[in-house]
Amino acid sequence: MARRILTIIISAVILCLGTACDLTSPDDIMTEGAVRFGDGKSEDNYDVQDTGALLDELIEKYSGSYYNPSGRKMSDDEFRNAKRRRSSQKESSDESSEQESSEENSKQESSEENSEQESSEESSKQESSEESSDQESSEPDVEDYKASSVKDLLRIFKKAFSNNDTLVIVELVDGFTYDFTDNTSFSTGCSYLYRKLEREDPIGVSGIYGWSYRSEGNVNYIGLYYSFDIDELRQMKKDTVTLLKQAKNNIHPKSNSDYDIAVAVNDYLCDTVYYPPNEPYEPVTHTAYGAFKNGCAVCEGYACAAKLLLNEFGVESDIEMGMCRNGGGHAWNLVKVDGNWYQMDVTWNDPSPDRHTYFLVTDDYMKMSRSWDESDYPKTPKVPYAA
Repeated sequence: MARRILTIIISAVILCLGTACDLTSPDDIMTEGAVRFGDGKSEDNYDVQDTGALLDELIEKYSGSYYNPSGRKMSDDEFRNAKRRRSSQKESSDESSEQESSEENSKQESSEENSEQESSEESSKQESSEESSDQESSEPDVEDYKASSVKDLLRIFKKAFSNNDTLVIVELVDGFTYDFTDNTSFSTGCSYLYRKLEREDPIGVSGIYGWSYRSEGNVNYIGLYYSFDIDELRQMKKDTVTLLKQAKNNIHPKSNSDYDIAVAVNDYLCDTVYYPPNEPYEPVTHTAYGAFKNGCAVCEGYACAAKLLLNEFGVESDIEMGMCRNGGGHAWNLVKVDGNWYQMDVTWNDPSPDRHTYFLVTDDYMKMSRSWDESDYPKTPKVPYAA
């Protein structure tokens, strides 16, 4: 009887060691997944995909946080208000032009009179000009633009985003057409303009959460909406510039080479920024400000901060947007090192053991976990960078 009991106990212990006692915590799974996904980074066969649960866990935790602002049709009330603002601005502009013309005539007439009267009229002109300036400053922050190309639209919206304008009015001229509505491919509409401008100036587009649009003939009305109070957002943008310079002063690359700068920037962000543990993610985590000021950012914040820092050091960088295999939106970087572009994902480097699992790797390697519009970004060599 004792021998049977002992046998049962030994069998139970063996079973426990082989199964239940081998459970892995979620964090261990993530770490192991990063290591496993990084295996073979320098091998030639980049087409073999790890379809196991570990990679799925890695993708699940660190994707889906890229926020692409979306648009909607402008409501009837918003449309009427937008047209009213445009009409009010036009009336103000016409009155200003008439006043300037009248002042010019007065100036011409006064030149024929004696110097004493001329001086008096000049003083009157100055007072009139000051009144006109006061009147202009109180008018709505709306301006009529004309665009004959996508390049014109990018210039217009860059100014509007940077100024935190709430309404953009664009008349399409010279036969140029553009569909401001958004579609699923983001190849047109305001989404396209936003993504292009974010890649150029992450600070300028900070805080935008959406837009509305309506057209009347060739005149298009686009309302812009922000996640923050306008005054607060303006201050955040100014602070981001200051924080960027402070961050640069705290980074000390081993040399001035592109590679050493990229290493230092990647490691600095891994050291100072963490990914927020819980959803919903605060709007500030999508910005470089969130990364620099609070040390907390999602993939978009990491990518924006990395681009700004690399550019500050004189290294070319781009922000890449795509979809992970689970359908989650994601943002990361392209970095130009020694004349070639390479992929870098600081967000996914942060939890990886050596923090370089996704550092200066290839397009083929990244395709194991995500996809993107390859025609819209520079291509990498077939092998990762070797220092």
